[in-house]
Amino acid sequence: MQCHTTGYDANPTAVNGGFDDYPFEFPAQLGPGVWDQLVQQFPEAMAMARIQCESCHGPGGNHLGQTGNNAIVTNLDAETCGYCHDQGSHHVFPQQWDISVHATGPNVGYAGGRAGCANRHSGSGFVEWIKGGQQPLAAAPSPIPITCATCHDPHDATNHAQLRLVSATLTNGYVVNLGNEGRLCITCHKARRDAVDYTNNYLRNLSSHFGPHYSGQGDVLVGKNAVTWGYNVPTSPHLQAIDNACVGCHMGPGPLDEETQKAYTQVGIHLL
Repeated sequence: MQCHTTGYDANPTAVNGGFDDYPFEFPAQLGPGVWDQLVQQFPEAMAMARIQCESCHGPGGNHLGQTGNNAIVTNLDAETCGYCHDQGSHHVFPQQWDISVHATGPNVGYAGGRAGCANRHSGSGFVEWIKGGQQPLAAAPSPIPITCATCHDPHDATNHAQLRLVSATLTNGYVVNLGNEGRLCITCHKARRDAVDYTNNYLRNLSSHFGPHYSGQGDVLVGKNAVTWGYNVPTSPHLQAIDNACVGCHMGPGPLDEETQKAYTQVGIHLL
């Protein structure tokens, strides 16, 4: 009840607009027509039902009458979602995320603070990149880890699980047509250069960090844009065989290491 309503407070002295004074009793059985019946019987109480703007953005009175977004509380931190989605029984995603590499990765401040890297190394950078039409960022927003709202859009349920993106294009322009939800992973976990141009024109591309970048898993899985040095490298069938590619394996259930409490090979729901 407390997470599926707006204004819930069990304290009898709470000042919450009379929410706790409505003569409401949760029905013993739910079924077709129950919602409409409750709306007719308790219209004021039902106006506060469900998860609404104030559940995440705070009291509306704080920005009432103001037109600027700076008066609205916005926060991409995992704690915003974890307030409700961390119940320890059927909601364990925040607990899993806490020990994941997405939460603990060491390069958030360094790479996430650079405009050219923020769209892959910072949760806020990725969101800004999506909102900007996937165009290069002019500047990096304040970097944060890869949190819930990095991948999941709280305001758009178009895609399954409210994913922000279910498409992917490799850096050489190849459009990934398979992989479904795993294409969101490939969007970040791919090479940052066109392999052909990078190797054929290597003198022009020389730098202190020359060579394939980390996280080229997407290119390897798809079998495109990898630096093969002239060898014919067989392609893995996993992209064709597993419906959601990366998600199908790395977000499936798996055992935990008793000592580290981390999943073997980063397998297990939101432990990756």
